[in-house]
Amino acid sequence: MKQYKLQDIRNIGLVGHGGSGKTSLAEAILYFSGVSDRLGKVGDVSSIMDYDPDEIKHGYSIDASVAFCEVNATKLNLVDTPGSSNFIADTPACLRVVDGLIFVVGADEGVQFYTEKIWQWADQLNLPRIIFLNKLDHERANIAPILETIKKKFNKNPVFLQLPDTTGQNFSGIVDLIDNHYFSYDKDGKGSGKTGETPSEIQDEMELSHAELMEAVAEVDDDLVEVYLEHGELTEEELSKGLKEGIQKGQLIPVICGSALHNMGVDLLLQAAIKYLPSPDLRPPETANRGDSEVTRSANGGEPTSGMVFKTIADPYAGKLTLFRMFSGSLKGDSTIYNATQDTNERVGQLYMLQGKKQVKVAEISEGDIGTVAKLKSTVTGDTFSDAEEKVVFPPIIFPLPV
Repeated sequence: MKQYKLQDIRNIGLVGHGGSGKTSLAEAILYFSGVSDRLGKVGDVSSIMDYDPDEIKHGYSIDASVAFCEVNATKLNLVDTPGSSNFIADTPACLRVVDGLIFVVGADEGVQFYTEKIWQWADQLNLPRIIFLNKLDHERANIAPILETIKKKFNKNPVFLQLPDTTGQNFSGIVDLIDNHYFSYDKDGKGSGKTGETPSEIQDEMELSHAELMEAVAEVDDDLVEVYLEHGELTEEELSKGLKEGIQKGQLIPVICGSALHNMGVDLLLQAAIKYLPSPDLRPPETANRGDSEVTRSANGGEPTSGMVFKTIADPYAGKLTLFRMFSGSLKGDSTIYNATQDTNERVGQLYMLQGKKQVKVAEISEGDIGTVAKLKSTVTGDTFSDAEEKVVFPPIIFPLPV
């Protein structure tokens, strides 16, 4: 398995209300990046993320699932979370181990209950986020009321990074408002936009939206405000710099457009996620308890081993699978790890990275990365892995009450 620098890893949660298209987006990403040789469909055996027989039967996610891919020399760890009331308990645990979120909002239904609930959880963790406005090809797609709902419910002013050429069945292209380039898409699912001339009927709207984007980005930083007031515009480099700062500070909520089902706009979404969502080394330090004192752990190459278990899976062949995130240090296969929550040492055998249900063998899980180990005896979801001498314990995961 290729080793990645911290700066070249993104741990991204795909979140939103059930039916918004989170899993379809994950499948589109895996197809676009070459992990799968066909575009997986929800409720179909072709899906990498929804592999449980009940998920295939009912056509929605029951459990969180994990996969990884490489795009532009960057490793993306994708954590696809459930969004329906009966199965959302996985989601708070997943939020604890990702560094940024893609909120998937269907342009047909808009912002729904669990989108709001997960947004509140994300606020508590100060997680940077991007909104992917999905299903723009749907006959009931309607953008304006969704933006008003976001402003009202989240007290945030969303900023378009892109503009669709239209909505509904004629949706076929997107304008990137950073550089004002137009990309058209075929509905064959291949996912690569072709540059072309911006349709004349959206030219005025493009210019207005580009100006609104510049104004919003300028407000992020005093230096950018001065540049904007002096020159009346920002360069592409200044726009990108301001966007990254604003998104990672939670000052800006960018909106990106597309259709996961037809793999339209997913390439531009990935570019934005890599460019604007933080890598593990930019994540704020994690607070942990060491006896009666508080300490912090972060991925900077010099701190003792620490990690958190965020999910446990009962695999019919491999047995108990423990999914974890390393916040500092690393974990090697055929070793021992101290479980500080249970106050016990666990024997570690083979390590894996999950590709849906497929287990990819690896020798080591480095800091900032997500991995899996089989057949730990005492470890459960929420437990802390720690250096045996440090014995640090992360705060417990707060799960939602049953409904």
